[in-house]
Amino acid sequence: MNILICNVGSTSLKYQLFDMEHETVLAKGLCERIGIDGKLTHKTNDKVIDKKPIDMPTHAQAVQVLISTLTDKEYGVISDMSEISAVGHRVAHGGEKFKESSKITESVIAYLETIVPISARLICNKAGYKFKNHLIQPLISGLARQTEEKI
Repeated sequence: MNILICNVGSTSLKYQLFDMEHETVLAKGLCERIGIDGKLTHKTNDKVIDKKPIDMPTHAQAVQVLISTLTDKEYGVISDMSEISAVGHRVAHGGEKFKESSKITESVIAYLETIVPISARLICNKAGYKFKNHLIQPLISGLARQTEEKI
């Protein structure tokens, strides 16, 4: 079972693809400077793309870059997105309603939209998980809550 974990920020999309059966990281990377002068860093066990300039004017295009990189004949680690069983996504805050990991549904998205004032990062997070849901269907997509609490 392969699981894709994403962390969408205001100008970045960090990701790791895990092979849960063997407990290994298949690939990890960073789409950075989204909306500015995009750059891609992508690493597998034996290949590296290091800060390659790539056009990513929006988070939607960054998700497309992620998908095309993971499935690329030279640098990819999967042949198509059907090899991913689930997608996990970190959000900055789940408000009072979501205090632990949850499956993303339209009602979850609607609730998160009502609490955007709690965290400006939710605007970018919302773009990330909405686009993932549209581009990577019918995968199970979940969110993990992050708080500002100090440990």
